[in-house]
Amino acid sequence: MSSLHVNLIHRADSGPETLEALRFQLEEAQRLGLQATVLVSYRAFFDSAMMAYLQELRQKRSVEFGIHTHCLVCPDYIEHFKTRESALYYLSRSLKAAVLKRLFELFEKAFGFEPKAIGAYILDAWTQNHIKEAHPGVEVAITNCFEEGVKMYHGNDNSWYLFSDGGPWGPFYPSKESSLCPARDEAEWNGLVALPHLNRDMLMALTSRDDYFSSHPVNLFRARINEGAECPYAFRFINEWNRQLEVNGYAYYSLFVSSPWLADGHWAIENVNEARSLYSDTLGYLRDMVDAGEAVSETMLDTARNFRETKRIGSAEQCHWIDALRSKGREVWWQATPDYRAAIDLNAGASIVDLRPWCGRNDLNMGPEEPALWNGNYPFVISSEHRGGQKRCSQRCVLEVGDQQAELVGARYKVEVADRESFSTDRREARVGDATVKIRSRFDFSKEGCIEVERILEDSDTSLPVRVTESFRGCVGQTEYPEDLRGIVLRVAGADSDATELEFNYDSRTLERKGSGSAQASIPSLRASISLGVEDSDVSLEAREGVMFDPFFELRASRELKPGESLKTCLRISKI
Repeated sequence: MSSLHVNLIHRADSGPETLEALRFQLEEAQRLGLQATVLVSYRAFFDSAMMAYLQELRQKRSVEFGIHTHCLVCPDYIEHFKTRESALYYLSRSLKAAVLKRLFELFEKAFGFEPKAIGAYILDAWTQNHIKEAHPGVEVAITNCFEEGVKMYHGNDNSWYLFSDGGPWGPFYPSKESSLCPARDEAEWNGLVALPHLNRDMLMALTSRDDYFSSHPVNLFRARINEGAECPYAFRFINEWNRQLEVNGYAYYSLFVSSPWLADGHWAIENVNEARSLYSDTLGYLRDMVDAGEAVSETMLDTARNFRETKRIGSAEQCHWIDALRSKGREVWWQATPDYRAAIDLNAGASIVDLRPWCGRNDLNMGPEEPALWNGNYPFVISSEHRGGQKRCSQRCVLEVGDQQAELVGARYKVEVADRESFSTDRREARVGDATVKIRSRFDFSKEGCIEVERILEDSDTSLPVRVTESFRGCVGQTEYPEDLRGIVLRVAGADSDATELEFNYDSRTLERKGSGSAQASIPSLRASISLGVEDSDVSLEAREGVMFDPFFELRASRELKPGESLKTCLRISKI
């Protein structure tokens, strides 16, 4: 179905203010004829007024009911489990299993059936596998918060212990091995359809607090981009997600607003009537899209089943995002396959500014007995945001004319032609000393585990040769702090298997070779290899080792080009 798949999700918690706000939300959904999913928290089961309303709701209205793992702490929880740990994902495995068992028992006692939908901020791989094994009827789960990690932690006074950077942004088939990695095939899939907690602004996710800029319309009051009850951005945001049908063939939108945001006295809301007005206007906008045939209103279970009919396991996911906040035309392209997730910033010379090597399937299970303990972020090899900007950590293009050099990161490109496996940029001028160089880029994702990048020299106004270099400057990380790069093996190899290598030790060494081959970095901690390969006898290849004050490795491929020629590299992300 070529429509935006819309979920309207609520969480039933406890307290009279929450109940009153939930009534408002569901009455608005009913008035507009929109499907709704209500996820019931642990402590809601012990609020008699809330449960009476949910029973009434079940009898009178078509609403999907499920479980949410937030809001655990209440007298029954403390009595049963002897802990005040509020995050399910931070409990031991045995306690996770026991809490889930109790939640399912409470739900079945209240409603007479087991839920098919589960909600959470994070469900790690062990928990997802356990849910599917213990409760095979569960088909769909909210499993992650897209890019809620270091930025959210700092932005919430270092008090929001929710770390899940580096995962997919939409529905996906989760791997049994690692919670943020899409499965390659049926055998690797854990049986659930995973949904994000919210949709995010895919540009602001790279540059700002994307919890402000999301499909939670009342969150926009935190960003202070509203004028009373008016916020045009909220509708441009929906339109941008709807536009993803053009490049992805599938688009999903989750409007999840927990009731306290629409109750009197919420810390982020100065005027609850304005917040409710924006909420109602957003639902009305979605209703208009449904009436126009541009969207379909679904429960979580509907979405999961439609997703299984529409998207095959192992398929790629694309997102071409055009600035919805300032309407300035800045663009970013996201690409996800079972092997990697990448973000290409068109505003930074069409540079790869974020890269997660999912092929390694790193263990992100959390809890007191897990190696990751609290850190559910998927490791990156590139993150311009966390490691000093596009010149410090990215894959980018460098131009040289004579003894002058320029980074292409200062050029703002636009996507000119795109399909589901590739895109090409428009042509832009770059100044290199006194010379003007005209260059465009092309990215091709059609080869498994490979991002093919082509830099095409269209013209220059100098008689001097133009040297074009593709430079991959990477590291290992989950936060903004440098991590130990020892153990990484750098290598340059030719097509004839002739190779030289060194083990990273912060000694500022360089490996070089001339002709077809690749510059590689083998990263044991990520169980992944990064390779910059070229089939060109005129190319020069380098692998450079960083130092303690510049803790990166660099892979480079370069050659001199004449107008009409190009440098084509294959960035291969593979498991070791």
